Amino acid sequence: MGRVATHSLLRYNKRKKTTNKIVLPFRITPREDESLYSYVIRVVLAFGISPGSFVRSYLPEIRRNVGEVDFDVFISESLIKVFSYRFRIDYETLYKTSLRSLTGTLFESPNPKTTTPFIDALKEVNTFFTGFGYKVCPLCIEESLKNIEKRAIIKSPHLKKFWRVSFYLVCPEHQLLLIDRCPECGASINLHKGYLQEFFGVCFRCGLSFTKFPQISCRSYPEVLEMFYTLYGVLRERKGTLNYLNNGRPIKAVIYFGFLRNLVRVTQRLMRIHKHYLVKLLKEEEVFDVAEEYCRKLSVKKDLKSLVFKNYKKFEYLPVEEKLIILKICFDIFKNFKEFVEVYKKELHLTREILYKDWYKKLSFLLTFLE
Repeated sequence: MGRVATHSLLRYNKRKKTTNKIVLPFRITPREDESLYSYVIRVVLAFGISPGSFVRSYLPEIRRNVGEVDFDVFISESLIKVFSYRFRIDYETLYKTSLRSLTGTLFESPNPKTTTPFIDALKEVNTFFTGFGYKVCPLCIEESLKNIEKRAIIKSPHLKKFWRVSFYLVCPEHQLLLIDRCPECGASINLHKGYLQEFFGVCFRCGLSFTKFPQISCRSYPEVLEMFYTLYGVLRERKGTLNYLNNGRPIKAVIYFGFLRNLVRVTQRLMRIHKHYLVKLLKEEEVFDVAEEYCRKLSVKKDLKSLVFKNYKKFEYLPVEEKLIILKICFDIFKNFKEFVEVYKKELHLTREILYKDWYKKLSFLLTFLE
């Protein structure tokens, strides 16, 4: 079983009259770029009770178990204020750990009742996540453990907020592909189940440390790295540039990513219709090599060149290897969208209905490309 902390909230709460007014006896500060889910789990583990018991007893407003709610998206601004009071952390610091802080940059507003654009879906089932919602970089986890103070109450790594972003597939510091499941047993990443293991930061099912996850480098694939660095730059600067829009001047990131997300959906449809044409036109053999290496290192057997062109799932529900292929093909179209439409119209008689079905309303000005 997991370790029990010296400062037990079960004992501490006996001195409190009401749960709603409880304030934790001391503060645990969020780490840089940490996700809200990761921070809450570290707080729970520091006080020696299970995540489920903590949420039911001390965060009753959630009304769901810790493994049945997407903390990073579901928690509203009003609940973040409650967390801020109880955890002794100022509101702005805590708000930055939430994916809601990407509002106006990655999306217009998060929607906890459905899939939020470019935020990986968790697929909550019976108090644990079965989807590919969380990803980790093995070297980042290793560095996180090394940097933990010796006097820290609990030696637990943390998950970064941006690891939930669907197109955030490569660690910018180490140029490694992020890992979205255990290479030994295939289990999804569930940090809140760590209390069942002797050490935290391991696979909840087989106990394999995150630091032992395979390191799959992208240094030999400069075009792949360039794509990610471009997207990360837009995410960081909150603006991006496309040579065929706004006379080449920067546009808001929310428009940039709104266009890209729509194009991802359209690209998935086009891949099902015109697989061989797209592969030949965009020359994507390099990205297949990266994806196949990823599958080998994780002991996943699948024919990517066939499977990825028949997929009907939303991008946010896909594993890393499939996202990688779709995103690279889509991004090449995205960079040269106007030229692509002209060639595609000529070669395969592209129509508005195929390319712009259910198009994002604020991007309707792009319809002029098909006139």
